[in-house]
Amino acid sequence: MLNSDMLKSKIDNIPKEYYGVVFEILKSIEKSKKIQHKHLASSKINYKVSENWSKFISQTYGSLSDFPIERGTQGKYESREEMI
Repeated sequence: MLNSDMLKSKIDNIPKEYYGVVFEILKSIEKSKKIQHKHLASSKINYKVSENWSKFISQTYGSLSDFPIERGTQGKYESREEMI
């Protein structure tokens, strides 16, 4: 099985003109790892949010049934100059 010491020994034998290519490959792997980590983290968060949302709805459903929300009268507004 491949391990970090084996990889390091191979890197030590790479000609200097290929250092840039190897570095870009390593950066690409790091970037891919970060994207996967963010995706996994957000999916876990979304799951918890959906659980909390269901719990919130269950607890608050009907909490205003004794005092329903009513819209008052519109009221009067001052008259202004007509816009052209």
